Amino acid sequence: MADGFELNPAGVRDFGTQLRAAVDRDVVPAADRIRGYLTWYPSFGGRSGSPAVQTAALRYNTELNAALTFLDTLIHNAHTLAEAAELVVQTYQRGDELSVADMQAVLGRASAAATNAETARLMADQAAAQADAEFRRQHGGAQ
Repeated sequence: MADGFELNPAGVRDFGTQLRAAVDRDVVPAADRIRGYLTWYPSFGGRSGSPAVQTAALRYNTELNAALTFLDTLIHNAHTLAEAAELVVQTYQRGDELSVADMQAVLGRASAAATNAETARLMADQAAAQADAEFRRQHGGAQ
């Protein structure tokens, strides 16, 4: 298209389906394993009397929580992207349906206008023929 872009609904739908499948197959289990590895053991330094060790432990736990939040956000965003791909396809197809309906309505009106125009032309031809016949009758025949 010169003034826009062309959307391949099947390709977009496949992308969304494949993305969701890959996330569910690979990312979710990996995130669960990572979460298990990182949270199974108690964090270090919790019982230490050293302020430096406690500060390091706090920073470690903060970073760990941020990493786990990142994984959850990544999974959520990937699912949202897959849902958005499906919504794009549905919206695009609905737009096509509406365009088809609009075009059918336009074609229907154009067809009715053409029929009306043809009827008017036939009536005009008939009126002209009648006027011509009447003129000939009143003026004594052909001229």
